[in-house]
Formats: sequence, C-alpha cells, structure tokens
Amino acid sequence: MVARIFNGSITTTDGRTAVLAYAAVTVLTGLTGYMILSDAAMWPTAPGGIGIYDGWMIFASGLAGLTSLMIARGWVGTPGALGAVRACFGALVMLILASLIGGSLITPIYGTIYAPFIVLSAFLENPVVAALWCSGVFIAHWLLAQVERKRLAILSAQEKQAQSSLSPLSQAYFYRK
Repeated sequence: MVARIFNGSITTTDGRTAVLAYAAVTVLTGLTGYMILSDAAMWPTAPGGIGIYDGWMIFASGLAGLTSLMIARGWVGTPGALGAVRACFGALVMLILASLIGGSLITPIYGTIYAPFIVLSAFLENPVVAALWCSGVFIAHWLLAQVERKRLAILSAQEKQAQSSLSPLSQAYFYRK
C-alpha cells in the first residue's frame, strides 16, 4: 500500500480515504469490544470509571479490528454487486478474526477460546451493537471500493495508452479481442 502511494497510482486523497476506512473500523471495533465486555456480567468494572484495563480492552479491540481488516482486505473493498457479496463474507471473516485476535490480546488463553462465542452471543442479544459494527465494516467497504474504482480507472487509462503506442501487429498479437 505504501509503495502504491509513493509511485503515484494512489493519490493522496485516495490514501486519506483508505486511512479513513481503516480508522473507522479501528474505532468502531474498539467501541464495540468495550460495549460487549462492559456489558458482560462477569467482567469487573472499575469504581472510578474507565481504568487502565478498560483502556487496554479498547486498544486491543481496535487493534484486532485493524488487523482483521488487513487480513480480510481481499474480500472487503471490491466494487460492484459481487463486491457487496464478497464484503458480507469478508465481514463474517473479520468478525471471527477480530474476536480471536482481541480475545487473545485481552485474556490470552481463555479469550482465544471463548471470545468468538461471546461476540456472537452479544451480537444476537443486542442487535444495536451488531448494527454498529456492521455499519463500520460496510462504510469501510464503500470507502475502499471508491479507492479501488479510481485505481482501476487509472490502470485502464494507462493500459490503453501503452497499447496505443504498440504497432498494429503487436496489438493484434498481444491484445486479441
């Protein structure tokens, strides 16, 4: 991604859009993780508000969301109707990965085992939390699809320019229609 930004195929505006998509997922996953864990009956709460461990929960959940988006990036951000279907599958993959990574960071052994079940049951119990997280994933999908659409338009124009500079024989041999 960084190499594409510096060689000019992604402009700074597109780079900012991609960073905004990653930041949206990070913030909303951190918020969702905190809402799920603070709502759990077995979770200890600090008497003075948000403590250090609560901050760690938010940071670990956000980092898990960021990492899961980076891993599931092949499914999220593809333009078109097929891209929306792939984004639904990507959201499911991101949910599983974010819960595994976040659970492993928050409570290393038990979190890895129980976090996917806790997140799934929390989403079924409180659809508002699920809608919040899913809206963040689909906003990121929409933003990344805009970046991908612009990138494909630039590459298509560059390909047409490169093809027009070839001789007719080379065009017929390399670019059959």
